[in-house]
Amino acid sequence: MPDSFTNWIEDNKGRFGANNTPYFIRDNYQNGKISDGLRTNIDLANDVLVLMSKASESGVAVQSMAGMIATKHNAQITPINYKSEDSILRKINSDKCKVDKIKDAVRTTIIAEKDSIKSILTELQRLNCLETNSFPATY
Repeated sequence: MPDSFTNWIEDNKGRFGANNTPYFIRDNYQNGKISDGLRTNIDLANDVLVLMSKASESGVAVQSMAGMIATKHNAQITPINYKSEDSILRKINSDKCKVDKIKDAVRTTIIAEKDSIKSILTELQRLNCLETNSFPATY
């Protein structure tokens, strides 16, 4: 690393903490820690493959649950859809986020009449299928 970077880190390391690590450290170093070394494209590629594998493993369960809810509310569902590797990488780069922040690697849509949407959302929340503050249930 350039001396100016190393000096800046040394001068400012007391300022870093769980909630105030600079984004360029959080996003570019393993576990957001300089001591763990730089992340590499191989690390990112492996993280993406793990996410895609988890999405694939959960796809049948997601579709089954969506189908159960849709049937109960006289609604329809779309076929299961998996986010591609390119799409995951694009989202990571555009949103400046980590792989673990991708919440729609596997998704489906419940298509329902307007008067059923509130009860469907309530059921999805009860089943813990929605992230806090998510809107609406399209994944």
